[in-house]
Amino acid sequence: MQALHALPADDGARGAVREQLEYVIDHVSALKRRAADVAALPWPEPPTRDKAARACASSAGGADVEKQQQQQQETQPPGAAYTLQELDVLRRSSQINGHLFVPWLDDLDALEKFSLPEPFDDPDGHVPLSAKQQKKGATWVRPSEYAAKCGHAPVMIARGGVNPLVVKQDIVTDCSFVASLCIAAAYEQRFQKRLITNIIFPADPRTKHPVYNPFGKYVVKLWANGVPRKVVIDDLLPASATSGQLLSSCTTRKNELWVSLIEKAYLKLNGGYDFPGGNSGIDLFALTGWIPERVPVTELIDAPTKEERLWEQLKSAFHYGDCIITMSTGDIPKQEAKAIGLVPMHVYAVLNVYELSSSDQDTESTNDDKKIRLLQVKNPWRKMSWKGPYSCHDKDRWNGAIGHELRSYQRQFYAAQETETEDASEQQDDGLFWIDFESVKQYFESLYMNWNPELFPFKGVCHEHWPVELGPVNDSLTLGFNPQYSLTFSKCPPTEATTASAGSCTVWVLLSRHVSTIERDTDYSNQQFLTLHVYRGSPGKRVFYNHCAVSRGTYSNNPHTLVSLDLDLADHSEPSFTLVVSQYEKFAALDYTLSIFSTRQFTCEPIPQLATTSPTSIVISSAWETACAGGRPFYSTFMNNPQFHLQLQKPCRSLFLFLETEAFSSKDAKNASFPINLRAVLHTRERVCDLHIGQEPLKVLSSGEYRPGFCFIEVDAAILASGVHDVVLIPSTFEQSVLGKFTLRVVSDPAAGASIAYRQLPPEGHGMELTRLHGMWDMQTGSAAGCSNYGCYTFNPKYLVHVTQECDILARLLILEPDADASPGESPTEAGVIPSINVSVFESTLSGDLLLSTNPKLAFAGATSAEGVYVSGSPSGVLAKASRRYPPGWYIILPSTFEPQELHFELRLYASTHVDVRSL
Repeated sequence: MQALHALPADDGARGAVREQLEYVIDHVSALKRRAADVAALPWPEPPTRDKAARACASSAGGADVEKQQQQQQETQPPGAAYTLQELDVLRRSSQINGHLFVPWLDDLDALEKFSLPEPFDDPDGHVPLSAKQQKKGATWVRPSEYAAKCGHAPVMIARGGVNPLVVKQDIVTDCSFVASLCIAAAYEQRFQKRLITNIIFPADPRTKHPVYNPFGKYVVKLWANGVPRKVVIDDLLPASATSGQLLSSCTTRKNELWVSLIEKAYLKLNGGYDFPGGNSGIDLFALTGWIPERVPVTELIDAPTKEERLWEQLKSAFHYGDCIITMSTGDIPKQEAKAIGLVPMHVYAVLNVYELSSSDQDTESTNDDKKIRLLQVKNPWRKMSWKGPYSCHDKDRWNGAIGHELRSYQRQFYAAQETETEDASEQQDDGLFWIDFESVKQYFESLYMNWNPELFPFKGVCHEHWPVELGPVNDSLTLGFNPQYSLTFSKCPPTEATTASAGSCTVWVLLSRHVSTIERDTDYSNQQFLTLHVYRGSPGKRVFYNHCAVSRGTYSNNPHTLVSLDLDLADHSEPSFTLVVSQYEKFAALDYTLSIFSTRQFTCEPIPQLATTSPTSIVISSAWETACAGGRPFYSTFMNNPQFHLQLQKPCRSLFLFLETEAFSSKDAKNASFPINLRAVLHTRERVCDLHIGQEPLKVLSSGEYRPGFCFIEVDAAILASGVHDVVLIPSTFEQSVLGKFTLRVVSDPAAGASIAYRQLPPEGHGMELTRLHGMWDMQTGSAAGCSNYGCYTFNPKYLVHVTQECDILARLLILEPDADASPGESPTEAGVIPSINVSVFESTLSGDLLLSTNPKLAFAGATSAEGVYVSGSPSGVLAKASRRYPPGWYIILPSTFEPQELHFELRLYASTHVDVRSL
């Protein structure tokens, strides 16, 4: 609407813009009215699936296909309605390369007007020409103008139907698309089922076949951005100003239009005749909606099992009409390519898959049981054929029994070429050849297979928008904020429980990225790289870490990513998987479509995003600084790490605790971040100085192993239901003295109704005066006296404290690293020498006297560590804290080990007022 208002009132373009807007509104309104019906948009007519129909597939007519499609639509259960968000995605992705391509609706687009008062001119203007076309002085001509030169009236499809052998690429660099047209035409000719002729209109009302329109208006149905879309074109085609020959792809029947017009529609969708091409799987998906799969040939080399399986798939699926195949060469050196008759970086159509026995056929074979695997291939240039084994240049084979068998096999499926219009060079080399699979593995780079979606009885589609602000730029640290889906399969029916295939299931998931602008392979900076990961999971549970994947995808700028899974569901009553969409270094918002094809019934639901920005969520920004970078619990300084107390004031179903470093949102997050961990200590509101001390062990949740840049804890419903009201969070780095900023996020699920408060806990002894004392338990002086069981407890080192006014006192005892018992850099924990220790405070006199019967249980007001129990293995030491304030007087602080032992120690004395301390 902004564009409409920006145009002058008398501008002719204003009317065109208004007309487009009204058309979009009509389509969107129709989508809303028919939301339940359009959830399952129509696929192309598939070949029938029963064996009897397969046997007579070559005799099936188009009317049978139309009837079959109608029956399927009548029996198909209603799909889920499009959500408003999905409609928004489809509306936004209708703008492609500067033009509007609205979703295709059969009942609305069937009313298109093709009879006009004058020849139709596309209001979008001419499709941009390529540099080669411009160099040849291309002009726009109508079919009636150039067809007259051959003495025949223009036709959409010549007599005999579409023929792949007469399709010919010209100077447009769209070999992948022309190869796709070839194989689609070959499919129609072989199986007598409409695959390419049902996408261009107008059509004869009786036969449903496309027809020539003298008014010059055509509509082509192409799959793009998640759904079939409507592409409107006129019949103006580029031709040489001097010779009058077409400068676009065509057929050798000079008055036949279907190739040139479908090519024009596809290139309009893709921004012009300067089309890079290269991926016929993408092109075939646009033409047919069949599922694209790419197999790199390198995966077959030195992998005979995989090659064997692929070949059997190709042979079976191709002959049953379940798959159409194209393939592309790699970067073959120029001289070698000329010698063998292949074009480097070029796409070919596969017209036949055939296997014959070498016995009595191939004189070079030494194995009577060996099978010769062959493909019949067509170069869309319609020239330059393979010169290697099994080609017409291989005279011994071609002129012998093998060549005779191959030529006879070809004649079963494809009509002979019409050679009367061909020149002599084309009669010698028409670009059609047989090639053995071993040569394919040597010279070709990729196999592209497009599979009939009707192979799968169960399907599901959703359209989604991924905002750029959702999740980190680089999700290598966590996938938890990416779009995720819960894929759950139903229980095995009792009737199938005893069959061998009861638990088997094949699932294909196609992730299709929506494209709004022209993409060029050389411009990677503006391309989005996408993939899909699959994990086993619980319904509704998000995946946060990229490990233990059932299938881990590879990032690609290909708009289509296919994940194929063969699953055994027998061990699970209701098996569930989590699908995770992932981008490499996300830099822009993304629209995409997720299509699921399965042999078993399933449900697929998006897993709701956690409300990290809701009013009830908490964001805590802090840092590990010099005084509080304590490292992991292995270090005595672990207790110095920042700590935060959460108070759960209202209940929630679950609680997510996220810890992120400052580098979490950077592109190089994984390399820029250091290992971190988060611990949540339940049922406490005080600073935690040790995770292991106490007769009643602390309930501690951990994020697990230290991970770079990101970690999390989920406090689930079972734990929260036990009455958790207080939680202390302890973020830590793996090594001590690692400085850096971090963010803690506390997110409740559901967000509504939850109420959480927090405060940062002060460090131990905050606001108190600290006195550090160093000492040693010495066997020679008798100060290594052990516990009271040895009868010399009071011989341990003692410190006299003079309190002049009432105060609070804390006493912490730590073991220092031994000098001789541990290797350099090794802590007491690693050396295994941290003994059981205790520190207690006793009332005394000026002289520091204690009774021989003194023991930790007699400490002043319970001022003994761990309630008088000797505790071992604590790097942070032990703490003595009285239950009340110390009145003025004299007190003895006595550190001890359980068994007499020589060790160095540190005693930290915190006092709320100044006290005098001296060693006795």
